[in-house]
Order: sequence, then structure tokens, then C-alpha cells
Amino acid sequence: MRYVLQFLKWQADWWDAHCDTAAHNEGLCAYAARQADIRRCMAGRFCHLWVPFISPESLRFFEKENKRQQLT
Repeated sequence: MRYVLQFLKWQADWWDAHCDTAAHNEGLCAYAARQADIRRCMAGRFCHLWVPFISPESLRFFEKENKRQQLT
């Protein structure tokens, strides 16, 4: 379960990087931002569903990363 959350975080970061490199193309940047948001929403939903099964350390790591991402 932790690997799924980490993978979704990696994918969201990957899409965010595409938005940075595609600043000249507004449509591509919007698509990349949407894809990153979808990955973060999926990870948040999985966290909610898996709370009884995830170790507290893994959950704290993901929540800290998610809050950091919301601040930027």
C-alpha cells in the first residue's frame, strides 16, 4: 500500500514537471496540472480507505508531502 502511495506521488510530481517544461503551451500545462491533481486525489482517497492498514509512519510521510504540495 505504501508503494502505491509513493508511486502516485511520483506520478503527480512527474506531471508537475511537465507543466514546468511546457510553460509555453497553456493547454498542455493545464492537462498536466489536472493529471497531477487526479493522482493526488487518488492517493488521498486510498489513504482514507487504508488508514486501518497503513503504518503510522507511512501515513505521516504522505500527509506531510501532501501539505507541502498544497502550500506551493
